[in-house]
Amino acid sequence: MFLSSLYVWGHGSVSGRRPSNEDAHIIRDLKGLRQDLIDSITFVGVFDGHGGDRASKFVRDKLHLQLSKARIFPMDLKESLRQAYLNTDKLYLREEGTSDIYSSAGTTAVVCIHHKGMLYFANAGDSRAIVGLRDRGVRQITVDHKPNLPAEKTRIERAGSCVVMDDGDCPRVAGMLAVSRAIGDSPFKNCGVIADPDIFALREADADYVVLACDGLWDVLSNEDVDSLIRHVFTVAGKSTDPVFATQLIKSKLSGPDHTATRKELLQHAIACLVASSGPDDQLVKIATRIGEYLSQRQTSIQELATVFPEMPGLSSLECGEYKECDRSYKTVGQKISPEAVASYLLRLALCLGSEDNVTIVLGLGRKLYPKSIIVEYDSVMHPQ
Repeated sequence: MFLSSLYVWGHGSVSGRRPSNEDAHIIRDLKGLRQDLIDSITFVGVFDGHGGDRASKFVRDKLHLQLSKARIFPMDLKESLRQAYLNTDKLYLREEGTSDIYSSAGTTAVVCIHHKGMLYFANAGDSRAIVGLRDRGVRQITVDHKPNLPAEKTRIERAGSCVVMDDGDCPRVAGMLAVSRAIGDSPFKNCGVIADPDIFALREADADYVVLACDGLWDVLSNEDVDSLIRHVFTVAGKSTDPVFATQLIKSKLSGPDHTATRKELLQHAIACLVASSGPDDQLVKIATRIGEYLSQRQTSIQELATVFPEMPGLSSLECGEYKECDRSYKTVGQKISPEAVASYLLRLALCLGSEDNVTIVLGLGRKLYPKSIIVEYDSVMHPQ
């Protein structure tokens, strides 16, 4: 956990159904990185590697350093970010030193900088940043750089390459690479794949929260899903930790003759179960898992789903790979609404909904979402006397 002036930051990551986790992330303050950097500058990022984790870890370790070296940083953050992406790409390609398609690697890079009342976002690849707006809406800030986007496809074709779109597969550059922008990916630099980021700015006052995540999350949860779930955590966390509370919520929707529960309601009930659970093997976690499986595969009719509450058949505990937070019990309200806990709920649901990729999330939850007592609790944990 990291507390900045406006947000409480945390992360979660899981290898999921993959044998290893190729993602990386960063959450840090750049203050003091140079002698003249005396103001707090929060820098966070998610890097979704492919071809191994070399590129994602390299960018995690180097991108913010390249940013701080820009002469115009932090006066011109947009241009500083652009230079940092391009310079980090050059450094990685030089260090990797190969154009062999089987031994090279690459990574997406989505970052956010919080500085002097503004949020600055940069993105290359198909990782994504969204913000929850103060008017209780949600806005996607970045563009997913997929090869079939008209401008991306045009650039790739002008470079002499092509975008292959086979049935049952995503669009790919030259039939291989699933993103049109990335850091690294040396064999595809002559195919129109670039590291040049899109850059956006937003006033901090407009954002209740910030989410950066790789496509392992967005493949199965929409922006609106994530917005609804984050806000629902804060709605239910302080109400009850009684298992009956969560099960009665969903049972009331599934017991009627027309079984009117919508996807949004089912997801909200699933997250209520996760918030109310006492541990990874709790009955409520199994209920949430079953809801996710239902929404993902529709192997169980909604009528059959209605009959399993509050009793559930035994289900194996969710495999969370290397993500140890999934095995933590969140007992107090403060623990249940921490960014790490909220990330773990989203990770669980993503896996239940069938995500087949690594999933990494960085969350910045606005201090104003929390009771003052919880912020004091967090501050005491982060800065013990």
